[in-house]
Amino acid sequence: MEMLQDSLINTWGLSTEQIGAYYLLLTASRINGGIPNNDKILQQITRLSAYQWKKHKPVLASYFTVTSTNWKPK
Repeated sequence: MEMLQDSLINTWGLSTEQIGAYYLLLTASRINGGIPNNDKILQQITRLSAYQWKKHKPVLASYFTVTSTNWKPK
């Protein structure tokens, strides 16, 4: 329960769309040990359009450690 509360507190400022995308990225990252830093793959994981992905990417990236090769949760 505490982990859920922390997660909700950490994402409180996100829009509904951003929260959904964040949890999809988080889940994919945990399953795969990270996510390739590839916009097409990240867009597919989040199920966002190309426009939506471009719009939300900077905010979502702030919740991850982003390198030239992958995204991992902070």
